[in-house]
Amino acid sequence: GGLEVKTDTLQVIDKYGMSNKRLFAIGELTKGACFLTTDLGTVTSHAARVVEFINSQFLLNHKNTTTTLEHSE
Repeated sequence: GGLEVKTDTLQVIDKYGMSNKRLFAIGELTKGACFLTTDLGTVTSHAARVVEFINSQFLLNHKNTTTTLEHSE
């Protein structure tokens, strides 16, 4: 059971095999892709991976926006 997720980012995968950019799963919901899911260490690790991925995407988007704005001035 559990949701299908990308194991590196924990993004939920839809029925077409595409990962959702805005939907993540941690803990028990990932038991289809991850073996240990309910212990606090695993849930904390999952949450940290999701935060890290979201931050990297935000920083990447922010950098691209800043670069675009600098070139348009």
